[in-house]
Parts: sequence; structure tokens; C-alpha cells
Amino acid sequence: MMNGGRTAAGAVITDILPKFIGGEKAPPHLSLSVGDLLAKAKPGDKIAAVVYNSLGWSRQSYVSISVSRHDLSVVDSHGKLVPSDILTIPSGHESGFDTTLYFLAQLPPLGYRVYYIEVGHKHVTQTTKAVKWRVGGPAMNNFRGLENAFYKVNFSSSTGRMTSVFNKQTNKTLVIDQNLAQYVSATHGQASGAYIFRPARDNHTVIFRPRNSRITSQKLKFYEEFSEQPVVIMTANANSGLFSMSAGMVQGKELMVTAYKLDEDRWYDNISTNFWAFHPKTSQLGSQVGSWNIGQSPHTKCKAYQGKFPKSFSSTPRVVATVRMSESYNESYVVSAFHVTVHGASFNVCRTDISGWTQQLHLDWFAFEENAPFPNTVVHGSKVLFGGSRDQSLTVNIQLKNNVQIRDAAVLAMVTNGSHAFVVNSMAVAEYPISEFMLSVANVDLTSWTEDIRIDWMLFEKWTLQLPVADDPVTVHAAIGSYVSVIRQDFKRGYAQVFRVFGGHSGNGSSADQQYVEGEFQLGPIDRGREVITRFITGLHSNGLFYTDENGLEMKKRCYDGSQTEKIAGNYYPMVATSYLEDINSGDRLTLLSDRAHGCTSLFDGEIEVMMHRRCLKDDGYGLNQVLDDVSEIRAKLWMIFAGKERSSYLQRRLALLLQNPVAVLFANVSSPDLWSSDYKQQFSALRQELPPNIHLLSLQAVTPLKSDLILRLQHIFEVNDHPQYSKPVNISLSDLFTANFTASNPVEMSLTANVPRSVALGEQLKWKTKEKETKDELMMEEFRGDGKIVLSPRDILTFIINSS
Repeated sequence: MMNGGRTAAGAVITDILPKFIGGEKAPPHLSLSVGDLLAKAKPGDKIAAVVYNSLGWSRQSYVSISVSRHDLSVVDSHGKLVPSDILTIPSGHESGFDTTLYFLAQLPPLGYRVYYIEVGHKHVTQTTKAVKWRVGGPAMNNFRGLENAFYKVNFSSSTGRMTSVFNKQTNKTLVIDQNLAQYVSATHGQASGAYIFRPARDNHTVIFRPRNSRITSQKLKFYEEFSEQPVVIMTANANSGLFSMSAGMVQGKELMVTAYKLDEDRWYDNISTNFWAFHPKTSQLGSQVGSWNIGQSPHTKCKAYQGKFPKSFSSTPRVVATVRMSESYNESYVVSAFHVTVHGASFNVCRTDISGWTQQLHLDWFAFEENAPFPNTVVHGSKVLFGGSRDQSLTVNIQLKNNVQIRDAAVLAMVTNGSHAFVVNSMAVAEYPISEFMLSVANVDLTSWTEDIRIDWMLFEKWTLQLPVADDPVTVHAAIGSYVSVIRQDFKRGYAQVFRVFGGHSGNGSSADQQYVEGEFQLGPIDRGREVITRFITGLHSNGLFYTDENGLEMKKRCYDGSQTEKIAGNYYPMVATSYLEDINSGDRLTLLSDRAHGCTSLFDGEIEVMMHRRCLKDDGYGLNQVLDDVSEIRAKLWMIFAGKERSSYLQRRLALLLQNPVAVLFANVSSPDLWSSDYKQQFSALRQELPPNIHLLSLQAVTPLKSDLILRLQHIFEVNDHPQYSKPVNISLSDLFTANFTASNPVEMSLTANVPRSVALGEQLKWKTKEKETKDELMMEEFRGDGKIVLSPRDILTFIINSS
């Protein structure tokens, strides 16, 4: 459908624009494609590129053209070289590489300018071929990142991911972790589909019924198969008794879980286990997961094991762990840590049913720093118990500093500095919102102890299924030109993202129109049953708030609502053109601008995620009557802005319109350059001067094809109190708006839909009693004077029918 719209729009442009270019001459033949012209071109030939700007402002935009050769340069109508680059980067397909010509076009408002692509000129634009960087290799350490006059964007040498954005004007750095992830589409109950977004969830609980023996095993079924053996962390949940929990090896979608009762021969009440299964390559700021082979201990009940973290932490982490068995599952084990440092941890592993073991055991662990950025649905902490216990077990009350907005909570916990092995069970968790929960702790020998111990714990919502898009490290290619710099990250086939900055890093070839970082997400066909997001985790303190636009107009404050049954889907909001996070202390903003509508949310402080592509497994039953099995390839763009509040407000409004109204480029073969430039207009603008920065030419269209009447809509793009300079009324003279060869007369103000004169609409509007006193202007009681003089206040959209000639 979108491709059909582009084709139709292209047909209109190729029909209308040549008539403006030709003037009194016969209009030239213009084409939307340059491929055939370049293929036939010989050294010395020229190809005209007519670049059209539909906005009411002048603009400086980089034009990108896919080309098949490198002996090219770009000049303006006076023969002056313009800033240009030719970059070659991988295409993501078997065809290999794509070559793109970029050049800077300086365009008049509501008009065009002609540039010339010269073939085989002596000043050939330099071609830069992308260099492949091996993530984690020494070459990646030398990669400088992307840089223009406004930003320097840095990337991790170990993961290839974006790590920071430095604003060169404000001298501020935004710490950021950007990545792709994907939800699993729900198929049970209400399915995720065309109209309903509902990610699937694992239950994170296995129920054990009362048994006549102390030990029993039960299968846990995952929603889907893991590509590798997952890291599984478990804690028993029981209101009475003490239990140890051990895991087996995952086989397909099944995991055997073993429960053992330490304090009596059998149990009478149902118990459960809380668990979290991690992909083994899961990594996030401030946290690591892993599994160590701790071997056998055939002659002793307990064994000490010391493991080293893959990467050192910046501060001593909290740790939870579980023993995983490789063979026989009818055995039971307890693990606790007795020494944790930034480099690793030492554990006591004990068998609880008998002494000694001969099978190979694995220790699955999850370590995380105190300030690790988890979602709002995860809370963690530590509790120190002083002086031990004279009883065989101790009940511990964990009081939370603030009520936690979590439903269906589960707890993971482990002793991390006891010299003996300890078992920790979770008990009752208070109802939503959660203010406290209970743990029971005991020495594995069920004897009293005198030492101080610490319990590390994590409280979390039974978690939505979210997976990395690929298991293997990302492949990175970078091409750094004189005016355009690009980095491409390939995760696997169908999953790639490209970041670009425009303009030279020293300011050459730059204007305020390049004050953004472009992200292009090349996705599809994506995996079946997946819904792909991009997530930005930042250092901004947003206080759980973020903002989205309503229909590209007013910005609305959004707040995470923990009372929603669907924690993620229930907190998604439409993002038509803009969304941003704002630091409540500094006012700094991370703004995302989009070229199409998306859904987005902020699940925890300083984080924003945007839904990019969806491919579901079932029809959601809301009218489409077919599965949203979308196998298309999309190329969606997000522009990132990092700046202060006032600057962001201006850039957000202007750049959003530049992104959603890209320039149109048409091409013509120039057999005689001198004759072509003399016969045809080299530039044109329908406006006498560009519109003020806060006024947007929303539409200019014919009422009917056979009449000269036009519908004109003007929009004040700022809100009240949005900007100290631009959130003010603006005077516009319609009679002075257009150039002499495009006159406008007899303006009539209409309703927004342009089907009824405003005077008629005012006479028929309903009168409402309101509590607040409103001015005449707010009630739209003043008639348009008809002399062409109008005033646009913030958020106004005024519609007119004008007679043109």
C-alpha cells in the first residue's frame, strides 16, 4: 500500500514539476530513476538532478542516490562543486555491497534547484568503502565512532553497540545503550495480532503437589526451545518447611526440576519454585550471567568452588545461583556464596539428600551491580542478618523502601557471605502494590549459627518472553567519508541497523538541519512469532515519564502504569512522529523522530523502546480474519536528538517535518549542458520568502482538477509555552505569500475540512457551558476579515480556499 502511494506521488511529481522547469519551453522529460542514465553515460556526460522541496522553509538536506559507478562528482548550476561523498557498505543481501552518492542540496522554500551529476570529471568525489570491524578485536578499539559538527557517537569495541552521544555544542555526554530485541507473540488466550499487541509470558513457576517422599522431580515446559543451554536460577517458594531446588539439563522445551524437603520426611502443602531462564549470552549494563562446570565430589557432602566473572564489575555485585545436574535428576543440592568480589565469587555447594556425587554439576549464576538498570518490574537488594540464629531456621521480613508496582511477583534469593552452605526459600509476597515479603533461611545442616550473613535477593514480575535477535556477535562495517559517516550492524539475515551522521566533523557541509543522528532499521523477513523493538537505555533521570505526540501535534505526558494487567502492552502508546525522554534535573532530552507511526513505551527510568516490526502466529480475532504473517522488508528511520530543553523543542518541530517530508529527486539526461541550463529554470520558489520557523505549510491542493481554486492550510507548529521565542502568535499576509507567477486572491476561511465556510460553521456550532472563562478567540467567535491578514496562535491550523492563477 505504501509503495503504491509512493508510485502515485512520483507520477504526480514527474507530471507537474517539468511544467515549472520548462517555463515557455517544452518541459523536459524527467525520470524517478537514475540507474539507466548512469549505465549509458560516458565520461564527460552530465545528468541533471532536480531536487524538490515541498516545505515552506528553505532547507539544507543531504540527497542520497543509489549508484552503480564511482567516477562521479556533483556541481550546482554555476559549475561549483558541492559537498558530496560516495560510500560503499554491505547491502545485507547476497548481492554484496550498495554504493550511494550523497550530496548537500540547498533548497528554496516550496520549490526546486537543479544540480548536475558529472561523469568522469577531474574532481571525482572520493569513494569510501566500508571497513569490517571484528567486535572484540584490536581494530575495533581504534574505531573513532561517528562525528559531525554537532555530535560524536561512540560504540563499544566488545559488543559493537552504541555507548554514548556527545553534544559538541553543550559539551554534555549522554550515556546510552541501544540494541535490538524481540518479544515472542502470544498464542494462548488472547493472541497477538494485527490489532492486539500481547507478548507471551512464561509462568516462572512449577507447582509441586504433596509427596510421600522427601524428594521429587517434575518437568517444566518452556514456551519455546533455547538455541543453547540456558542459565536457570531457582528459589523454592513455600509457606512452611525448608526446600532445596535443583535443575537438570534443558532438552527441547523441557527442564526437569528437583525439590527436596530438608526438615521432615515428607510435605503436605503445595510448594512452587520461582525461576528465571537466561539466554547464556545475555548481557546488560551492570549485569552478567554464566555457568561454570564444578565437576564431581564423590567422597564429601560439600565442595568449595571459585569462579571468575567474564568481565570485572565496577563494584561488588549481588549474586544468585542454582546447581544444575547433567545426568541423574533424583538428587538435590544447595549453593551459597561465601566470598564475592568484582572479579569473581567463591561458593559452597552441598548435596542435601546423601553425601557425595559422581555426576558433573554445573553452577548457573546471575550477578548484577546495585545500580544495574533493570525495568520497573524488577527490584533487588541485600539484607544483612547480624548474630546468626539459635534456631534451625530464621524468618526474615524484607521491607521495601517504596511500594512496588508489580503483579504476580516471584523472588530469587541466596546467602552470599556465609562460611557454611545455606538454603533460602521465599514465603508469602504481599498483594499489589508490594511493600514487603518474607524469606526463610537455614543452615544446610539445620543447626544454629552465630556468624553474620547477607542475603542477596531479586523481586520480579513473572516475566514476559523477550529474546535477543541473534545469538552470535554483531558484524560491524563502517565507512567514514568527508561529509557523511555510516556504521552498519548486521545481527543476522533480516536484522540490521545503520547509523549515519551528516556534515563534516569540523563544520564543513553542515547546518542546523544536520543536528541529528540517523538510525535506519532494515528488518525483514523477521522470525515467525516475533515482534522486534529497538531499545535505548540512557543515563537520563526521567522519573518514569516520557512524552509522545498526538497525531503529530500536541505532546502528551505518559507515565508507566503498574496496575495494568498487561504490563508491557498496557503501557504502549502511539508515536506518530515524536517521542522523548527528559531529565527532570537538567532538562536535557533524548528525542526520537520517526518517518512513520510506531508504538513505544518507557518501562523504567531513562529507557525508551519503539516497536519496529511484527510477525505474528495467530489471528487476534478483531476483524482482519487472517494472521499478521508479515514477511516484508522494512526500512524505518529514527532521528535522534540530544540537546537541552529549549533547543530540543525547536529541533523536534523542524526536523520532524524534514524527516516526514523528504526531498524528491528527478533526473534528466543532459545532451547539451549549456543549452539545458539556458532553456530551463535552474531554480524556482512559489513563495516570496520562506515562512517563519514556527509556521508550516500544511497543505496546498486543488479543490477539483478542473478549477483554479486551491485549499491552503497553515499550521503553527509550537504549543503554548513550548519555546520562549517561537510559542508566540505570528502575523501572515496571504496576499504577499506567493510569488508573482503564482498569485493568490479572494481568500475565504473555511472549516478544517474545507467543506464549509467558517462563518457558516460558527453559526451552526454547539454552545457548551464551561466552568472556565474563555476568550472570544478561544471560542472562534471572530470572523476572518477577508483582507488576507491573518494571525496564527500556537497550535492553530487555519484553512482557506484561494483563487490561483
